[in-house]
Amino acid sequence: MSTTSPRSIDMSDQPSDLRAVKLFSGMSVTYFRRNVISLVMTLAIPVVFLLLYSYAYYLSAPATRVGVVFDTTVPLLASELKLDEEAFNLRHGVEDAGAEVRREKARIGVSRLDADTLQIAAYRMDRPLVAVLTQRITTLQPELKVQPLWVDAETSPLFFLPAIIIMSLLNLGLFTTGAKVLQERSASTLRLYRMLPLPFWTYFAAEFLTKLLLALGITLVFLLCAVALLDTGLGLERWLLTLAASIPVAAAFVSFGLAIACVLPNYSSGVHVFTVVNLVIVFFGDLFFPASKFPLTEAIARVMPTSYSVDLFKGLILNTEFRIDPWVSVGFLLIFSAVMFLIAITSFKYTAKE
Repeated sequence: MSTTSPRSIDMSDQPSDLRAVKLFSGMSVTYFRRNVISLVMTLAIPVVFLLLYSYAYYLSAPATRVGVVFDTTVPLLASELKLDEEAFNLRHGVEDAGAEVRREKARIGVSRLDADTLQIAAYRMDRPLVAVLTQRITTLQPELKVQPLWVDAETSPLFFLPAIIIMSLLNLGLFTTGAKVLQERSASTLRLYRMLPLPFWTYFAAEFLTKLLLALGITLVFLLCAVALLDTGLGLERWLLTLAASIPVAAAFVSFGLAIACVLPNYSSGVHVFTVVNLVIVFFGDLFFPASKFPLTEAIARVMPTSYSVDLFKGLILNTEFRIDPWVSVGFLLIFSAVMFLIAITSFKYTAKE
């Protein structure tokens, strides 16, 4: 007969709440790694989109003469360079050389920053051409300094990167978080959890925290892909701010997925609902279609968390002007997360309905 007291059993054999959260988190990560639908919707499809945009952009680069523009501050230098007219299409006297490059009206724009410094605006894929121009300029006028300015074209695949990351995080909330709850409920796994001497919140806490960490990892992966495929230069500050912004964004989508899963009766209906919700948000949530700019769809876009998420990511990744105040976007996402999480908790069921 064991002489262990009930108190010692409680202390040594029963897991603490934090250990339970850790255990559930490990199970959640395992589900993500082994579930094909989760991996396809969260990683594979967004990566394919990024590859298609990247290679379509670079393979469609014009094979004709390279457009080089000189603004009004460097009229003499343009004639002195004596570039081969069969290889270069020169234009002189433009107002803003950098803007011409961004609008893809030229691939290289030359302007003067001050009396001793020239600036060459160009795409990063044209760095060899910039090196040739820099060498030619410094040979002709050794006293000049040449400073490159790497710009992104308005049709660059980098401009699709925020939407691709948001799509991945949205699918993390729907097809990973929500689908997992429905599957475990249909398989009676949640009913077994109910028999454990654990508080109710440990399951939700594990799901929530695990998905936030996965969201950080997914965002980091896509930023690294952007550097590798698009050769984009993101400063450390923009990296950190984008990773920080992925937390409220992911919180909104994970809570949304939990809320839908807890309201739905069973897994079979959940798969169809998740697919419909995903399509509605993709088309009306400012991901690839600017729904908020049209009167008929503006009201729908304004209640979509993706509209605020995309604007937040575009401002941070592309360094463009925010259409919505970033703190308003973060506030909306946090409030949306709280409301969806409350719906999930109050609607949660251990067993599925047939």
